[in-house]
Amino acid sequence: MSTSIVQVGYRYESIRATVARNDSDISDHVRIFLSNDENRNKIIGLDTERSVLQCGIDYPPESRLVVLQLCDGQNCLIIPVRYVCGNKLPVSLTNILNLPEYTFMGVGISKALEMLKSECGLTCKNAVDIGPSSWTLLSKSLGKIKRKSQEYLSFREPIPEAIYEDWDSGSLSENQIKLATANAHLAFEVENMILENTY
Repeated sequence: MSTSIVQVGYRYESIRATVARNDSDISDHVRIFLSNDENRNKIIGLDTERSVLQCGIDYPPESRLVVLQLCDGQNCLIIPVRYVCGNKLPVSLTNILNLPEYTFMGVGISKALEMLKSECGLTCKNAVDIGPSSWTLLSKSLGKIKRKSQEYLSFREPIPEAIYEDWDSGSLSENQIKLATANAHLAFEVENMILENTY
């Protein structure tokens, strides 16, 4: 397990990012999510990273899920799925993903949820895709949400090096950890923006 502090968002919030590779480390982090009293809405941002496999000349490339990220606004759990000991994710992760009082949010996560189920056997009971199409339902606050999310993105430190790195390698680089944390934190923040602007 490795833990680092990553600065994210336009307010440069400090997020504790943990890369967990075994059941014990993942379960410890699930306990942290469950005990975070600051997360009153019980929202967890969900994001994934994928790797593309070249299957030969006669077959199209396949996309495979390789990293799962979860963020509760203060903590980010990054799981390199293929490198978890025994290649089986712990029961604690399955259980938190299916707690009815928690909502897992992500930008365009429909495909990620399908891949989590088919490749890892993980289901998510209460997941919401917060892509732009869902924002149109909130027409009275759409402008505010777009402005806030643009502020978030415009102040986010660009990490171009991570784009060229392989997410399916044995270890994640510092840039990949920063990008994974920022992506999961954005999913958490956008839902908070929606909640703030609809009440």
